Amino acid sequence: PIWEGLFTGKTDPGKVNTKYFHSLLESNEMVIPVIYSICMGPSGEPLNVNADVVAYAVAGAIGAERLIYCSDIPGVWDKDKKVIEILYTDQIPGLIKDGIARAGMVPKLDSSAEAVEKWNVGGVAIVHPDEIGGELLSHKGSSTGTLIMRRPPERLVPASRPARAPSI
Repeated sequence: PIWEGLFTGKTDPGKVNTKYFHSLLESNEMVIPVIYSICMGPSGEPLNVNADVVAYAVAGAIGAERLIYCSDIPGVWDKDKKVIEILYTDQIPGLIKDGIARAGMVPKLDSSAEAVEKWNVGGVAIVHPDEIGGELLSHKGSSTGTLIMRRPPERLVPASRPARAPSI
């Protein structure tokens, strides 16, 4: 797909070779892989691949608990340019349709929704690089920025309690 001149292509987490990543996870070392987003095209030519899409594919393939995207802005903005702290995946299409999310944020949001909904990544945080440390140390969700997650199911609560029979 192309968004305002940005070609992102399509990456399938099912085709990611996960052996290397699993070996890192099993090593009991504190390792954060940094992935270079230049790939080889069908004819051997180098292609600049959208790093967000590559990160999504790896996170989906290994079943990551959290995917963290760094952005030049502190998170996803609402129409008033205030950071949305929690964004549910079912809200993303509206942000894009209404033009609130544009340009490079569109593939971030699309891949975030797919990572959470299709590949069961626990959540996707979008933060400014200066805030990455706080995100890595947070156990509750995004300490700053935006946390994208699946909307929790509504509780099944009866509309009203059944009336009690009068005591005799």
